[in-house]
Amino acid sequence: MELDFALRFSEDSYLTIDEIRTALKTSSVDLIWEKVQAYRHLYSVSIDLPNCEDKLFSYTLTRSLVKKIIRLEREMTSLIVSFDHLDSEAQKSLVNDHLFAIAATYAKINSLTISNDELNNIIYNQTVEIPQAFRSLRNYINLIKTYMFSDQEELTINEIASVYGQFVRKDFNGNFENLFRETDLINPDDHKEKGSHYEAAPLDKIKSMLSDLLSYLSNNEEIPLIKSSILLFYLTYIVPFNYFNEECNLILFKYLLGGKNYKILTMLMNFEDEFLECNSLAFKSAFLSSEMTLDLTYFIDYVVNKVSQAIDAFTSVKKVMFDKEVILPKKEEKKEAESFNQESPTIVVERKVALPTLPEGLKADEIELVANSLVELYPSLKSGQAYFYAAHCVVGKYYTIAQYKKEMNVAYETARTSMDNLANLGLYKKENVKNKFVYTPVIQKEEEEL
Repeated sequence: MELDFALRFSEDSYLTIDEIRTALKTSSVDLIWEKVQAYRHLYSVSIDLPNCEDKLFSYTLTRSLVKKIIRLEREMTSLIVSFDHLDSEAQKSLVNDHLFAIAATYAKINSLTISNDELNNIIYNQTVEIPQAFRSLRNYINLIKTYMFSDQEELTINEIASVYGQFVRKDFNGNFENLFRETDLINPDDHKEKGSHYEAAPLDKIKSMLSDLLSYLSNNEEIPLIKSSILLFYLTYIVPFNYFNEECNLILFKYLLGGKNYKILTMLMNFEDEFLECNSLAFKSAFLSSEMTLDLTYFIDYVVNKVSQAIDAFTSVKKVMFDKEVILPKKEEKKEAESFNQESPTIVVERKVALPTLPEGLKADEIELVANSLVELYPSLKSGQAYFYAAHCVVGKYYTIAQYKKEMNVAYETARTSMDNLANLGLYKKENVKNKFVYTPVIQKEEEEL
């Protein structure tokens, strides 16, 4: 029975002890909570990120959370492939619609009285002089437009300074002396009791905590959705800047979530209504639950659900703009056609074509699973490289750098280094055909048992 509760309150819904008390309508849940914690410990992942009292955070990679993340990554891949197949006018229309929706949301949250024409001028006409009240909106939209087609993956202190500098109109140029918050937002006397809530990190901890965050992001190969959720939590927890913390946090979240392959999607997803104010009950509840328990799963699960909603919104657009309608003849029309040809002479046809047996690759629902396994087998393999190989591993076929560039929506240099990495790992054999490099899969032999 206790195991049933452990699964119910970890896999079905990831609940705090207080939420379990409410769900069961009893205060006596100590034994159940012990079983829940024991179950979660099996899937717990410790990370080198301290809270303000130097205690480390962790998260629980439950089976249900893994399934959600895999599904979302598969849907994002489908969306980016569909976007890539649109003509330029359709792509432009899609981008315009989403930029306008984000700008309108930003204006609403910041109580800006602005017309649709003024919004469009801010988005597209950079020569128009705008009121001071609209400057932060323009800066925010400019950052989204800047990063939409970026294939950068790693997040550095220079990138963080560049984002913040866009709002305060300052080029830090490697000098980060005035980058961080200069006013203490907490009273040290309020935190004599251990395990209390912090409105922000103490001034003397901001630099070290941000350094810990960047070290964690660069040295761990977690799924981008996990890393970006942790980034959003930790920046919200630290409050590193004097101004525009929410705007910077959200831009950096979208940047990291998009990785190399999905920024055009993540930058255009409208998370602003939920994440810019950080005042919704759901946001506060998830944030405080993670802060007070040192378990980031509550916040990660909340963010994953919001990403799912954003993808669903994109998918509804996809149905209108991406899908191509295939018109099949109605059954009645088919019967009429058969009747019309009843008196025609019967022609016996035997199809003979000079083609070899054509090999097939993995099915669509198998590609993501194989890609995830490849990342675990080859630590140097990026997720995009693993996905491309899983989708292009048919023995006897030859693949090109241009294919990688188009299908993964990356720069040529990124495509070249990615294909070379796959070859260096022994997954492809690199050959030169008519002054062009091609890559063919290498049959992998099972390692002999010792």
